[in-house]
Amino acid sequence: MNEEEMSQTAAGVETFAAVSTEESTSAAISTEESTSAAISTEEQGMAQAAVVKPIPKYDDVKCPLKMNRNQLKYLLIIAMLIDHIAWAFVPTASGLGQVMHFIGRLTGPTMSLLLGEGYYYTRNRKKYALRLGIFALISCIPFSLFESGKVFSGNFGMIYTLFIAFMTVWMWDKLKVPKAVKVILVIVACILSVFGDWPIFAVLWALFSYIYREKPVAKWVSFSIVAAFELTFIIILPMLGAMGVQSWLSELFQFGIILVPITYIIFYGGKVGSKAPVHKWFFYVFYPAHLFILYLIKLALRA
Repeated sequence: MNEEEMSQTAAGVETFAAVSTEESTSAAISTEESTSAAISTEEQGMAQAAVVKPIPKYDDVKCPLKMNRNQLKYLLIIAMLIDHIAWAFVPTASGLGQVMHFIGRLTGPTMSLLLGEGYYYTRNRKKYALRLGIFALISCIPFSLFESGKVFSGNFGMIYTLFIAFMTVWMWDKLKVPKAVKVILVIVACILSVFGDWPIFAVLWALFSYIYREKPVAKWVSFSIVAAFELTFIIILPMLGAMGVQSWLSELFQFGIILVPITYIIFYGGKVGSKAPVHKWFFYVFYPAHLFILYLIKLALRA
């Protein structure tokens, strides 16, 4: 082999070595990229596995019979009518009376919860308050006639209590004073509410419904605490002989308040529904009207 052939052979060997080195480097890079991709995929899988699903809110509970706000209000009106018919014509201590009043416990507390929620979403709070105030006055005489047969019995009815509750929520939301002052004003509102139906408790339920509107657990804990006080005041104390009222057995229907969270959580979807005026005004008109009609029926039956 001459010198020129040896030189060409050496050059070929160098070229082959360079190509081999380049291929090895590319293979190493490819292996590294594959490893990195595998690690990335594994990390993503671990991250997804670590995600904790949020606790479902009340409107996340699956139910084929979900109601909007309007439908729920009409259900409450029916429950109220059943309750008031029982007060007018059915002995409280009877089995039928207990069942009817048990159903009726749904209306007052649920209306209070809806009021606290409605305050947040209403477009005109002044009109809302004015509407409640006017119909509280209109309902005063029908409620008194229904309850005692007198033109004025010292009790203004449920719409009055809802008016006090609405003003309490409004105060808590907008009044720029220390929280201690707000608490004192809430106590004053509770005192004023004793002239209405579902006094004290309806005010607190509406207030807590607004304060904890985005915290369902706290909302229902606060509701339960207030309900426990109500049941203690009406049932437990009479059982202990601390109050001179009718037999505590006739007050067992008060446990119907358990219908409130069941209905609200399972059957209420949180949607408003139709905004037709009839849905806004029906309860305000129906409340005093049905009380007055029931009073007239009682008079007719006594004649």
